[in-house]
Amino acid sequence: MGLGTLPLLVRQLRARGMPADMPAVAVERGTTSEQRVVFDTLQQLHGSIQEAGLQSPTLLVIGQVVALAPGWTGVQDAAAAGGLSAAAASAAVTSAHDCARLQLDDAVAAVLKQQPQQQRVRQPVGSS
Repeated sequence: MGLGTLPLLVRQLRARGMPADMPAVAVERGTTSEQRVVFDTLQQLHGSIQEAGLQSPTLLVIGQVVALAPGWTGVQDAAAAGGLSAAAASAAVTSAHDCARLQLDDAVAAVLKQQPQQQRVRQPVGSS
């Protein structure tokens, strides 16, 4: 699904009965270090994508499955607590996830760096 066809897609889905408040997410440059994510409702997603300045390639996911994503709850909570737009709340939640991922990457690198220094002495089988 492309960004250019999103307004038409939303109109068609709404005309066929999909609720305006259906969870939706746009993932720009997914799985790369430049990934950006915007969560919002179906009706508001296009505006939030424009506000965030997302560009192709961007994957769109629409449906209740989006509500299962950890970011959905974080964005909803951040938007409600701070009066933020969905785009701003998504950016804040994404930044927090990126920070946590970098901290985890640093921790893993530190552990891997220490492993060569820790030599295990293996006893041959049958020796005491």
